[in-house]
Amino acid sequence: MDATEFGPVIGDPPLIAVILTQARKRRGMTVDAVSAATGIKVSSLNHYFAGRRSRKGETRIVIPPSDAVAKIAAVVGATPDELRSAGFHDAARAIETSTEFDPGEYAPDTTVAQAMVRLRRSLLASVVADFSDEELQEELARRAGTRSASAN
Repeated sequence: MDATEFGPVIGDPPLIAVILTQARKRRGMTVDAVSAATGIKVSSLNHYFAGRRSRKGETRIVIPPSDAVAKIAAVVGATPDELRSAGFHDAARAIETSTEFDPGEYAPDTTVAQAMVRLRRSLLASVVADFSDEELQEELARRAGTRSASAN
C-alpha cells in the first residue's frame, strides 16, 4: 500500500485528506484508534490525513492508495459520495458493496471497532428490511451479471 507523492506542495491539502480528516473528527476518533481499526501505521495515517509529507526539507503532497482510503473511510464514516467527490470511485464502490467489512478484524480489542461493526450490521439490517426478497434477489443477480428468473 504505497501512497503517491507529488511535490512540491503549494496551497491546500488534497480533497481526500480533508474529507477523511473531517470524518475522523466528526466521529471523535484519534489517529491511533483509526490505526488500530484499519491496521495502517500511524505514520502513514498522519501523512494521509495531512495530505503531505516532509522529507529532507521538501514537502510533498501525499495521495493514499484506494484500498487504504476504503479502509479508513469505512472506519471514520466518510460516505461513498464524499469519496467520489475526491475521485476515489473504487473506494466508494468498495464501501457500498462491502457488507462484510469488519474493523474488528484489524483491532478486535478496541471499543470503537466493535461499535462500528454493530452500527454497520444494524444499518445493513435496516436497508435489507426496506426491500422485498424479490428485489434483493434481482439486485444480487444484477451484480452477478445474470438475469433473475422473474425477469424472463
